[in-house]
Amino acid sequence: MIALGQNEAGVSEFWVPRGYAHVIVDVRGCNDSEGVYDLFGAQEQQDLYQGENTWRSEHEWPLKRTQWREAYLGGPPNGREGTLTEVAGGEQVRRLEFDPASHEAYHGEPRLTYRTERMVKKMELTGPLALYLQAGSSARDIDWLVSVADEAPDGQVRELCKGWLRSSHRKIDPARSTPVKPYHPHLAAEPMEPGAVYEFPIEIWPICNVFKPGHRIRLEIGNADSIIASHGRRHVTIQAKATNAIHEGGRKPSQLVVPVVPRSQPHHPAPMGRPSSRAPPHPYGAPLLN
Repeated sequence: MIALGQNEAGVSEFWVPRGYAHVIVDVRGCNDSEGVYDLFGAQEQQDLYQGENTWRSEHEWPLKRTQWREAYLGGPPNGREGTLTEVAGGEQVRRLEFDPASHEAYHGEPRLTYRTERMVKKMELTGPLALYLQAGSSARDIDWLVSVADEAPDGQVRELCKGWLRSSHRKIDPARSTPVKPYHPHLAAEPMEPGAVYEFPIEIWPICNVFKPGHRIRLEIGNADSIIASHGRRHVTIQAKATNAIHEGGRKPSQLVVPVVPRSQPHHPAPMGRPSSRAPPHPYGAPLLN
């Protein structure tokens, strides 16, 4: 038995058939148990559970009342900063030069940053996410590292969840995938043809956060992990110098799929049980910032 953080928990589908027991312990307590949670100091707990700082019980996953919505990557065509919008813009390419030997790469840079407009009212995101990245590279293989964060009005950034994908392992199993949880079998590597455009379905770890008025959803995309931000436990990535091209807008735009939980609807608990294997409806519906 080993203690792991939430984002380090093993995948039961892999370990259980190999003779392991997959046990998740709720150190915060559940039901009538008071539990003890003293892994962080008071300020760190406040930072980690910002938003409404409340606990809420649910009876299915993902939540049935989730409204799956799309945020399209776009914005000014030049530079490393773009936008997340409700409507895809015109087709364009944003380039990212990556040199693994650079000082930037040691700190997980460079990265592309995409932001929504400031929230008009509270917005809750709870559930799995996925990024469908349309991209190409001058290299035969490269890693994509993405993160979703809450950006405050004063510019402070609080990272919420991350996702990773090696380009050569982009293939998914359609029978085991949903639009918000692409399943990669990882059976064989399929190198890229330099200059060709591919779709990279990148699963992002689940989120549970309330974005307050004035805050933004922030998406970052890079090719390396920061040894500082990851506290020395960074992902080991491909050390290939490359020019990467992110394709935005047009007929097949890059897009982030997010789980919006309505704030105005009452909560009607559903019976306990496994979540439906039926994929969420597509397209995902209502405007992102309403």
